[in-house]
Amino acid sequence: MNVLLSYPFTETTPHAPDGAPVKISAHARMARGDMSNSSVVSFWNHAGTHVDGPSHMVKDAPPLCSFGIDRFIYERPLLVDVPKSDSELVMPADLKAADCDLLLLRTGYSRCRNELRYRDKSPGLSAAVAEFIVENFPLLKALGIDSISIAAPEHLGEGIEAHRILFKNRGRPPILLIEDLDLRSVNNPIKKVYALPLLVEGIDSAPCTVVAELER
Repeated sequence: MNVLLSYPFTETTPHAPDGAPVKISAHARMARGDMSNSSVVSFWNHAGTHVDGPSHMVKDAPPLCSFGIDRFIYERPLLVDVPKSDSELVMPADLKAADCDLLLLRTGYSRCRNELRYRDKSPGLSAAVAEFIVENFPLLKALGIDSISIAAPEHLGEGIEAHRILFKNRGRPPILLIEDLDLRSVNNPIKKVYALPLLVEGIDSAPCTVVAELER
């Protein structure tokens, strides 16, 4: 059974205050006599469900599209429930060491995605838990969360530090970050996850479509 873990783009897609909204406009329409239908879509590359690559926060790091396709396919995913409310941080005590290649953190904050506080008061990661993850998840290729970012807006400095710790990853390949996930429909164990980004040469991060294969 496959379930979608990413949100579709809409013009109401949440984005950080320093970002830009999604815009969708008609380019051609058969209803007005054009030969086909087509649209122009413009978006900030951190709007909606997206993968952060290391060049987002680390100088001279490689762009996202330089990573091989295997970095976006996860065969040992682990979902951990870490219930959090406004502006709360995930701490080391919330996690246990594991040999997974994808760590999905379900805070439950998806319930607020249609509210302004999803943008302004989302939970996030502490710098301390980023250190814990680097030390205790040796196989990890990516980390995902169901909030607007791993950086809680009201703890921005700590969130930026958490990004950098995970991207640098003590000499191992950087841990990619998947933000603004929809984890509400995951009730069965996860067998495999695909998080396939839009490939745009040279950019740090990109929107992605995320699909999970669940056990029946």
